[in-house]
Amino acid sequence: KKYHEDMAKLATLESMVLLKNDKKTLPLKPGSKVAVIGPHAKAQKGMCGNYLGHLCPGGGFECLETPAQALTKANVGGTTTVEEGCKSITDCPSSQTGKAIAAVKQSDVVVFFGGIGESIERESHDRHNITIPEQQVAFIEEVIKVGKPIVLVLFNGGALSIESFVDGVDSVLEAWYPSFHGGAALAETIFGNYNPGGKLPQTFYKADYVNQIPFLDMSMTVPPGRGYRYYTGTPAYPFGFGLSYTTFSLKFGQAEPSHIAAEPKHQYTTEVHVHNTGDREGDEVVMAFFKPKNVTLPSGRASPLLKQLFGFQRVRLGVGETKKLQFKWNMETLAMHDFDGTKVVPEGGFELVFSRGHGAELVQRVQVANLHTLRRPLV
Repeated sequence: KKYHEDMAKLATLESMVLLKNDKKTLPLKPGSKVAVIGPHAKAQKGMCGNYLGHLCPGGGFECLETPAQALTKANVGGTTTVEEGCKSITDCPSSQTGKAIAAVKQSDVVVFFGGIGESIERESHDRHNITIPEQQVAFIEEVIKVGKPIVLVLFNGGALSIESFVDGVDSVLEAWYPSFHGGAALAETIFGNYNPGGKLPQTFYKADYVNQIPFLDMSMTVPPGRGYRYYTGTPAYPFGFGLSYTTFSLKFGQAEPSHIAAEPKHQYTTEVHVHNTGDREGDEVVMAFFKPKNVTLPSGRASPLLKQLFGFQRVRLGVGETKKLQFKWNMETLAMHDFDGTKVVPEGGFELVFSRGHGAELVQRVQVANLHTLRRPLV
């Protein structure tokens, strides 16, 4: 039982994604005056989303430690004031936000637990927008006016748009629905006992994206496209994005690899070194993509693919430590499917891109001489 609980908590910790951290607002220092506000500050069921089993002996959620309880416990020697300011994720009346604003004025830093929940997104309950409820936004904007450092923690399953107010907050931590160990995992992350290293598994669009496509049409390629493979616009946060409390750098394991002419059935290995250039231990995820650059397919056989993930590795590095990562690939790695379901490698040029989701990328160039048909669909 202990092993399973430890793994569940580790999964929660590793899923946290740091989207913004201006002025190194995070991690917080214990002993601070912290105002914990927002509709999810005392969340229990709200941390769990849906599709879950029996969590507490009584069949409910009463045994879950709330974010507010966990942060209060972690803020040793400090003062933690909890005022949700909202009745629900869609209802933040002035009678309650006023109390929260008063707490904010007396604090050193604010932690706002917001986002959405299953009243907005769940099975058979799809969203028609990607914004945070209006009353939460208005509440956050009032908090911003006070002028205290703000940490925004998001609870959600699908992507959210926060660009209308994100410039006014100092740090943004994407927590998803952190579930049973969410309170403790959030406290450890916010107070620096754990260094977040997660990456976004989806693209976060800007709010007007829903007006650019038929939002209930699941086509991936209708302009401007969906997901990192086909979206041609500028996202708010791209697939694979995620910061850390420390810093990292990448370089090839040897001199920049020469232009490779890929051959069928030949195996290749690209070595990438990741180095912790910061002042604390942390995890980094290195992702490997291929990008078709100047490829030729018979007219109309496939939609234009921007890039495709073919590998990733997550590693933990101490201060000053370097680790060598090997990414294996072959011609089939560069394959895509045409409209008939046939798996093909088109003729032309490709790039292999090794990325941390932000910052400088490593690029290796590959050339394929002819169109290769690898697999035809079963009929």
